[in-house]
Amino acid sequence: MADLYQQYNTLVNFFFPSMKIIAKKRIDAKVIKKYDTAKTPYCRLMESSDVSEAVKAELCRRKNNLDLQQLLETTQYLQRKLISMAQPWT
Repeated sequence: MADLYQQYNTLVNFFFPSMKIIAKKRIDAKVIKKYDTAKTPYCRLMESSDVSEAVKAELCRRKNNLDLQQLLETTQYLQRKLISMAQPWT
């Protein structure tokens, strides 16, 4: 389970973009939300001025060593393994 979580966490942080809410406005009962453009958490950190250059260099090195295809295959294998463990014995 920990291996699956680690693989999925790496996928989400480096490859899966998400949109963040930058503004919310309520008009009567309706809430209107404005979203930022979709970016990965990695991209958001690289754009941040609060993160040191040493940390950015380490993150860049880690991302360059990742193989998306291998990450996806490993994640799918671990998911199948977890599902097979959860199925009742027949």
